[in-house]
Amino acid sequence: MLRIFVAYDQPEAGVRAETLCAQLEEADDYLFEVQPWRFSPAAAGEQHVHNAAVQADILVLAWSAPAGPPEFLIQWVLDWAVQRSVANATLAALPVGAALAGTAATAVFQRLRQLASATGLVFVCDWTEGLTPHRPGSSPALLEREQMLTPTMLGILAERHAEPHLDWGLNE
Repeated sequence: MLRIFVAYDQPEAGVRAETLCAQLEEADDYLFEVQPWRFSPAAAGEQHVHNAAVQADILVLAWSAPAGPPEFLIQWVLDWAVQRSVANATLAALPVGAALAGTAATAVFQRLRQLASATGLVFVCDWTEGLTPHRPGSSPALLEREQMLTPTMLGILAERHAEPHLDWGLNE
């Protein structure tokens, strides 16, 4: 059983994270135990929150504020990363709603990626790939790039490739 701790700012972010956890559970045939927590400065120090978080295999940070999660939460995530009891834990970032349109998401991803790297965590920021339905008109630039890359990739895959020499080593 995977223990997932979901820290979220607004109800829409919490619902989105829990929905994706349910979809993952169905797709992968894993049992998940999801522990949601609406973060606030007052609740960040509560012992039951700390106890549930340190046992988590995955910490999902879901936010809908365009500016990103508040600074106290980033510090809380760092404390969790240092104090966690699961050695191979994962930190997952999930911007929702207005946070997707905000310019801060990229900076938040970079900061969380650095935090994860420094503390030995796996970092996931595209964990919803393939689970969310495509929204028409969501990103014309992305759709255009996708349409340009797909024929190129198909061409590369269709080319004949020489088999690698299996008896070669690094020093040969």
